[in-house]
Amino acid sequence: MVYSTFSNSAQCLAAERYAMSMDGPRDADEEHDQPAFDQSWIDSAPRREDDLRRLNTKPSGRPLPWRTWQPPEQTQASQTDPFSPRPRARTRLLGAALAIMTIAIAAVALAWSTISYNRNTTATPAPWLPGIGSTVVITPDGISIVPQTGPPTVPPQPGPNINTRPPTVPPRPLPWRQASSTATGENTFQTAVFARLRVGSCLSQVTTSRIDLVSCSDPHTDEITGVHDLTAGYPTTPTYDQIDQLHEQRCPTDARDWTGGDDQQYTTGYLWRYEDGIPGQAVRVFVCTARLAGHSPFTGTLRHATR
Repeated sequence: MVYSTFSNSAQCLAAERYAMSMDGPRDADEEHDQPAFDQSWIDSAPRREDDLRRLNTKPSGRPLPWRTWQPPEQTQASQTDPFSPRPRARTRLLGAALAIMTIAIAAVALAWSTISYNRNTTATPAPWLPGIGSTVVITPDGISIVPQTGPPTVPPQPGPNINTRPPTVPPRPLPWRQASSTATGENTFQTAVFARLRVGSCLSQVTTSRIDLVSCSDPHTDEITGVHDLTAGYPTTPTYDQIDQLHEQRCPTDARDWTGGDDQQYTTGYLWRYEDGIPGQAVRVFVCTARLAGHSPFTGTLRHATR
């Protein structure tokens, strides 16, 4: 293999030609035998100038003390994200994932072995999750998948026993009791006795034509709820129709104020006296009373009996 350069070859040719010129002139034959160093001679050469220039450096069997270094190719993630995991960090994450998967598989195997030993366990459907169209049922014989389009129907649980009805209030004992007999006292047909009648006084109807003023602690039939003067409204003795009208106007209101409300077991009554004489001195009074509906005698009082 030729290791010389083209410049060395040219120098050799020039030296040879110089030596020939120093030897003297040559004859025509010798000049004819000399090759012409033209383009054809260059083209016919076995090695071209380009090939010779590639072999400027003589190869050596000793290894070079240096190597060509090129920076490693960087991925797009490492170029954009300086905190992207390195290959070693990825390896660690992969190892951690494999460890977690191994633990999960071991837990499933342990649960399955526990269920297989418990032969008395009934089928237990797994809880339904939104977005999952089936339910996994685990039994001692195996696992079955039941299609499901919605959450399982759960029977309603009994709620707390709440009593919506108002609490029962025991009835208040009545402030009066029925009596079997009546008491006797001062006859109200006497003017002096009638003039002493006041609100809260108690009367006892002994007979159909006699009404006595008695103590309220004794059995009685009426309690006076209102006393009204007849002098201003009636200059002369009122008629029975006027007395009935006065009873309807005054006595229900007086009885309601006395008993505390309306109650069918209570009713009203009245007494009146109109004397001829000097106004202001003669007794001209209309009295309203409260009594039981049957006008039967009682003990106690009817005041606030309906409250």
